Amino acid sequence: MITQNSETRGVLRAVAEAGDPGLQPPGVSLGWLIRQDVLEPEPPAPVALEERELAVLRLLADGWGTSEIAVELCYSERTVKNVIHSVLTRLRLRNRTQAVAFALRHGVL
Repeated sequence: MITQNSETRGVLRAVAEAGDPGLQPPGVSLGWLIRQDVLEPEPPAPVALEERELAVLRLLADGWGTSEIAVELCYSERTVKNVIHSVLTRLRLRNRTQAVAFALRHGVL
């Protein structure tokens, strides 16, 4: 249970009145939330990508197309598409852009 001091009451009031467009949140809210670890992101989960997946993602990040990647890595275009599909499916991502962003965010690129 949260003990209600003046900072906590200010934050609770701001949350309760969030629908009021004229409301200015108390100045201590941001600092209080950070101290409570509310705004700190969780560290990213470790990501295990194969070397060929990393190679394809690196080239995607540089703006290369499927056929260009295939020539560069000596793969068929179908293999490149399969590698990309495998990454998207395993990591539950929607598209190539998300895959590159995910890899960058997790420090593997």
